[in-house]
Amino acid sequence: VKQDHGELSSAAGVNDQSSGYSSFSALWYSQVGVSMTITMVLDMVSPHFPVLFSSYIMRPILRACATRPKCRRRCSYGRKIGATQESVDRLHSGITFVLPLRLATVLNTTSISFVYSAGMPGLIPLAAISFLVSFQLDKSNLLRNYKRPPEYTTRLVRNIAALLRWS
Repeated sequence: VKQDHGELSSAAGVNDQSSGYSSFSALWYSQVGVSMTITMVLDMVSPHFPVLFSSYIMRPILRACATRPKCRRRCSYGRKIGATQESVDRLHSGITFVLPLRLATVLNTTSISFVYSAGMPGLIPLAAISFLVSFQLDKSNLLRNYKRPPEYTTRLVRNIAALLRWS
């Protein structure tokens, strides 16, 4: 008996002659499913890594290099940084918060977890953990590490809410 799973199954690498998977088999779960789960776990921390690295590793080193006289003599960056008030302000100001990038990550996590949750129900708790981690890290980074974000209109969030209804 041949079953046709439609476009969704061909998009998932199932029923595709080139992929070698005839259905959602154990081989599919061990290769594609594990890869998707690892990608979702990495997607949980990857948007936050550059901010955390910059805020907690690079900025303290650069501040120390700019403020300590011993470091300023050795480091060419330290000699340049303290030259003007603008350069000192830039050193102590935060990183720009990019809301569209964060919303794209949320849409990606939601879409992937909902599309594959019928075959891999473990993606739903993983998505919930991802949203919780993102919320906590974004909240702490907005309070401590980011510059004051620009005032966005509600149009962007309304568009995202409309897209979430379709996922």
